[in-house]
Amino acid sequence: MNDLGIVHVTDFSKEMPRVHDGEIAYSRLFGRGVHNIYMFDDDELVEISGKADGVGSEKVLLSFHGLRMYVDAARLKVFRKTGKMPSVTGKAGAESFREVMADAVFPAAKEELLTKHGWKLFDIEAGRRARVADLLRKIPDRTYVNVDDLWADVVQVV
Repeated sequence: MNDLGIVHVTDFSKEMPRVHDGEIAYSRLFGRGVHNIYMFDDDELVEISGKADGVGSEKVLLSFHGLRMYVDAARLKVFRKTGKMPSVTGKAGAESFREVMADAVFPAAKEELLTKHGWKLFDIEAGRRARVADLLRKIPDRTYVNVDDLWADVVQVV
């Protein structure tokens, strides 16, 4: 690889590169979900940032490949500039939850919601985010008729 000038590609969300290139480090970020169905939480973005700094290359290229890649990339960029992790939606609580669940089809069983939407993040309150799955696992196992019905149970476990 070195002889041919090929840049080693790895996913910093899963591992550090095994091959070091002092000039360029390149990471395609898929996350820990199934295929590219994932959204990075605050701690994961901080970890990725640290790995990017720690790789020791002159240029570090990060390419997000999840369903919310633009949001993830923008959040990391703001964090690297300000040291503060920005909101996922610019809203909080029920408004943030409704926004990230806007594409959910109801009525829907809890298991279906977990499978299709559990990977998402929403802003519980300013500066505090949660993965939808972490909250859905704590609510009753039933069919929900709409997002407000779902939120009524979620808010009990927030």
